[in-house]
Amino acid sequence: MDEITKRKEAIKLFTQGISITRICQTLKQSRVWFYKWKSRYQSNPEGEWFVEQSRKPHNSKKNLILRSSPKLLQSGTN
Repeated sequence: MDEITKRKEAIKLFTQGISITRICQTLKQSRVWFYKWKSRYQSNPEGEWFVEQSRKPHNSKKNLILRSSPKLLQSGTN
């Protein structure tokens, strides 16, 4: 069973009234894993809540510094 199928199955079982303990035992996943996907499902039940989201930062410190004050870097090289 792939990860997306496990996520969907966990929520399906939960909505059928199966206990979280039983769901986690059946799918061999942790409670933390379950609550993560339950939270995503509850925030967007009609969307693609089951898809992994990127963990890549939206901004890096280097790019933030370059965009905010490029003259700062130039003044240090003179």
